Amino acid sequence: MGRWIDRKGRIGGLVHWLDLLLFLATLTVIVRAVVSSLSPAGPRETRLIRFEVRAPALPEQQVENIGVGQWVQDARSGAYLGKITRKEVIPARDYLPVAGEYRLLTHPEKKDLILLIERRGTVREREGIYLGKEVIRAGEERTFQTLYAVFQGRIDRIFVGD
Repeated sequence: MGRWIDRKGRIGGLVHWLDLLLFLATLTVIVRAVVSSLSPAGPRETRLIRFEVRAPALPEQQVENIGVGQWVQDARSGAYLGKITRKEVIPARDYLPVAGEYRLLTHPEKKDLILLIERRGTVREREGIYLGKEVIRAGEERTFQTLYAVFQGRIDRIFVGD
């Protein structure tokens, strides 16, 4: 075979070449796992994050169960997203049948809900805005939950303060 590998396939007469290859692959996987689990080397200061959530066409009873001061969680992960600091309710508009054609009218039983939610979080350059371990982005649709209600909504705007 060569000078470095003997007849039994051992490198230098000590380690089989396949064993060495498996050892290096295992070592590479372990090193990558350790490096990826370490936090990024950026500042960890927290900033006040405010984001606006729009929940369209909710039943009136459900809108009444959502109020200022309630905590909001992500329904999928259970992560705490913040506290409601402002609530705005506007009539929902929908295309409804009128005289054989559909017209954009105010829906009689549904309301659009706009919430301002606050929490301290970290802003990591080139990674995103983190509320704990949860990343938030404008335009993202999520299922939110409070103590009394679960609803679908979209994050419309994000404000980053000091």
